[in-house]
This record gives sequence, C-alpha cells and structure tokens, in this order.
Amino acid sequence: QYHQQLIFNSDRFPNETDFPKESFDAVILHRVIALLTPAEMDAGLKKAWQWLKPGGQIFMVGFAPQHKRVRGTFLGAYEKGWQQGNPWPGYPLVVEKHLPDQADALPKMIHAMDGRALEAALKRHGFSIIRSDFISMQHLPGAAEDFVRDGKEHYGVVGAR
Repeated sequence: QYHQQLIFNSDRFPNETDFPKESFDAVILHRVIALLTPAEMDAGLKKAWQWLKPGGQIFMVGFAPQHKRVRGTFLGAYEKGWQQGNPWPGYPLVVEKHLPDQADALPKMIHAMDGRALEAALKRHGFSIIRSDFISMQHLPGAAEDFVRDGKEHYGVVGAR
C-alpha cells in the first residue's frame, strides 16, 4: 500500500542528492555508507536530518571492522584510531590490502564502521538512537563465504529525528 510513497535515488549521495526539507518519514542508507568519506558521511547525515519530518527515522547499515575478512588486518588500526579520538577510524580501509579478492569490484577505499562511530555521528547531527547492533550475513547462501560469516559482517543503526 505504501509503494507509491517509496522513492529510490541513484544519484551520488550526498553531494548530488537533494530533497525538500521535512519530506520523508524515513531515510534508508543500506550499505551506501561504506562508500562515503568522512566528509560525505557528515554532509549526508546533515541532509538526512533536514529531509526527515520530526519523529522521522534513519536506517543505516555499513561494513563492520569486526567482519571476519578484515578483523585480523584492520580492526587493530580501527581500535587505535578510536582510542585516539578519531570520529571516523574506519576510513580508509584500503581494499587491495584488506580485501584483495574483491579489489576489482570495489572502490580503492571503503569506510568501515561499528556502533560507536555510527551512534556518535548520529548524535552529533541531532539524532537519538533507537537501535544499534551487528547484522549477520550468515543466513545468505554462498558456501564460499561461510568461512567468513560469524554474525559480525555488518553494523546497523536506527536513529530518530
């Protein structure tokens, strides 16, 4: 029944994307945020806040630094950056170094984030946190990927304006 109200956008977010203020009940950024720089993340959250109606919600899912594929090579640097006060310690994750088998399919750098970075960013932009947790990919088919799926593949957070 709500299909008519659903808007898909394929323009580059956030710089090429704009909508009227207070025009949405929800904004969904599913696996988009891994492709954004820290500056784009902040610009995007600022825009999302403006686009949402009061009480509206933002849903975000990103690549977690605790993902088994990068945990051994990247999580230590992420933790160190977090302890040093970097609000975006998961950028840059150099794909060729940490995900070499996917280097031909991904940008040169991606942005890994867990609940600490995502929640702090939402709060900096005025959102309250409704829910925050790891998102497992264990339910997806693909025997070749089973060895790297332990339930911490992605991280999701829901915020409210």
